[in-house]
Amino acid sequence: MMKKFLLILSLLILPAGCGQEKKQVKKESNLREKILPPVKQPDSGPEGSNYLFSTISIIEDGEGAGKVKIFYPDNLSSAAPVVVFIHGYTAISPDFYRLWISHIVRKGNIIIYPYYQTMLSVDIESMFNNLTSSTTRALKILDNEDIPHSLRICFMGHSLGGYFSAVIAGMYRKLSLPEPACIFAVEPGTVLPLKEENFNGIPTSTLLITLSAEDDFVAGSIYADKIFNEATRIPSYRKTRITMLSDSHGDYPLIADHLAPLSGESTTNALDWYGFWKWSEALIECSFYGENCNYINDTPEARFMGLWSDGTPVKQPLIEK
Repeated sequence: MMKKFLLILSLLILPAGCGQEKKQVKKESNLREKILPPVKQPDSGPEGSNYLFSTISIIEDGEGAGKVKIFYPDNLSSAAPVVVFIHGYTAISPDFYRLWISHIVRKGNIIIYPYYQTMLSVDIESMFNNLTSSTTRALKILDNEDIPHSLRICFMGHSLGGYFSAVIAGMYRKLSLPEPACIFAVEPGTVLPLKEENFNGIPTSTLLITLSAEDDFVAGSIYADKIFNEATRIPSYRKTRITMLSDSHGDYPLIADHLAPLSGESTTNALDWYGFWKWSEALIECSFYGENCNYINDTPEARFMGLWSDGTPVKQPLIEK
């Protein structure tokens, strides 16, 4: 029975983080000029390379499932938003999300990255407890190190981490954590729900995005819908439901699958820049500063995913409010 459970867990809970990278698919073409996807990160906007900071400092504390890393901009002089970035099942190292993390931090934010598990962890309650205790400890470290930070917090996560991001936000009072300013639940999912799962506990003031991907056959859309629908205290104008679409128009298709959010050196593409990176940074800026809110609503700015080299727009996501 345990072997069967482990097999289901490894297939369904998320993401196969053990060294895999997002698919790079090449289509055969004739002698015509190749049609390429966007090849460069935009210069400006929440997705852009116009960074406020050039270098990042890292604090590391604890070990094993209790390990936590804190990423923050060098020479930070004013209070920065704090983001708890929660990895997917077995995607333990921040290297899996390195360029996404770098993007958020260099835009002027602090990231707390709890490890919360060892490679073979299967007890979801223990993993969640590790996550919450590491987050609490990291917030105390920020205070002790005199790193200026906000009094509110954002929870962002991928896969099992996307599920945890909504659960922890719904339990913030019980856990004595700061009020959640925003949640970005990317391809959320789990095999076994937590005993105290309560999305209705997420406060009215929170901005929420849940995201599923067209070709994600691991998490699907079940929990992206469930979190969106059951966070009933949040008014509809503060919630956004995004479905990212794949696009095979050109010679190198853009595949919106479960590994799409991973951001190694050679795997970033339009789905990162115009998708995960844009929506995460815009969500932070909207919730803390009231800026770039148009990038997280059903608007042309939110839907724009760049252009193929022949001028064809990359297929735009489905956005619901």
